[in-house]
Amino acid sequence: MNRSLAVWIGTLLVFVTSTAAVGVIIDDFDGGGAFISRVINPIANSSWASGDMFEVAKRTTHVAGTSASCAGSACSLPSAMSDDSVTAAAGYTISISDSQGIFGAARGMGDPGDPNFEDPNSGDGFFGVVDLDNPQNTSGTGTVTWTVNTAGMSNLSLSIDAGAMGDFEAPGSAFPDHFSFDVKFDSGSFTTVMDFTIDPNNLTSSHTYRSMDDGNMYTIDDPLFFLGADGVLGGSDDVVLDKSNPNTGVLDTFTATLPGTGTTMTLRFNAVNNGSDEAFAFDNIILNEGIVLPCDFDTSGACGLADINMMFAQGDLTAGVATTAGTEKFDLVDNNVIDDADIAEWLIQTGAANGFSSAARRGDTDNLDATFDPNNATRSVDITDFQNFLEGFTGAGFTWEVGNFNGNGFVDITDFSNHFLPSFTATGGGTYGSGQSVPEPSTILLLGLGSLGLFSLFRRAS
Repeated sequence: MNRSLAVWIGTLLVFVTSTAAVGVIIDDFDGGGAFISRVINPIANSSWASGDMFEVAKRTTHVAGTSASCAGSACSLPSAMSDDSVTAAAGYTISISDSQGIFGAARGMGDPGDPNFEDPNSGDGFFGVVDLDNPQNTSGTGTVTWTVNTAGMSNLSLSIDAGAMGDFEAPGSAFPDHFSFDVKFDSGSFTTVMDFTIDPNNLTSSHTYRSMDDGNMYTIDDPLFFLGADGVLGGSDDVVLDKSNPNTGVLDTFTATLPGTGTTMTLRFNAVNNGSDEAFAFDNIILNEGIVLPCDFDTSGACGLADINMMFAQGDLTAGVATTAGTEKFDLVDNNVIDDADIAEWLIQTGAANGFSSAARRGDTDNLDATFDPNNATRSVDITDFQNFLEGFTGAGFTWEVGNFNGNGFVDITDFSNHFLPSFTATGGGTYGSGQSVPEPSTILLLGLGSLGLFSLFRRAS
């Protein structure tokens, strides 16, 4: 993988408006989606045991397919799906010895009596699979099928957030675990575009999963692999599936190019699963049209504020964060570490993707999403950015828009002296990247510098 701007700028810079990817949400499992139809088979019901699952669910509510009259763990998420080590999901109690669960408290608090309880309708839905081979579904298989209108669309790709945790069975065993997504257009045949399985040639493999909510990390044998773009098990692009990020509750994103086009696309999820300690989950199925830009981490079709904050959510970038299979997309310079060099590369790519002849600037808190307009210079580092920085410096937040320009998790004097001030000085306290003249720095900024000094003295004194 090499996401260097030099690879793509020559073909994309001029045509970025027409070729940047446009994402269409097929299904977000929160009531939104552009699908014409969705068919789930089998349909879970109240006769399913508490450890079985094949349905849409949320951590904050009982499993969707169970009876509304049930109570307790009999209608809760399977324990393999829920991390209850610190905060219990709906229907459970805290388990200090919990060693497995794809989703923890960041995905939603489960107890309505908890002051941190999140609204069940807050957008935390997902599709979960646990122990499909059960008395109510003896085949051990399941499918979900969507139909989507794709008339007039081309250059299609599919992105899906997915995660898994457990000791899965490999091909060749009595009941191998296997998950895949197939696609066909119109009356054509299905083609597998995403394949998740076990490596039968390496049955001694194990994986240390992301930490549980209590900070403990566990190593489990026989993890699930995503086979990558080549679809070949054992290829260099195979990726081990992990649980969700314990800080955000977000699953890793996987992307595949789709073969062909047509008026109607049929997407089919296939599952073969046996075991109450083997959990698979997915969310946010997005159909992208056009080319997905490397700086567009959320596949929204544009590079902007949401993307840089996604990068910052990975950890302290000033120290550097080692990449994993699911976070490799943030490593834009391809050195296996997410750090300051990736921030700098993201700014270059975002400037080009948005039609400018220069990189976006650190210090620009409010124009990262701006696109080039020849009649109006839309980017600036000015007094508004300084005021936003002061807001973050006094404790209002830790993201880009309030002054965290180096990805270390907080706003401090380094963000000001190393990042904001050089940009403000270089632009003269005004526009940049447009070829227009700019005014001298504002007297208001000079007064603000004095305020910043007072804030620093106050912090040291306290």
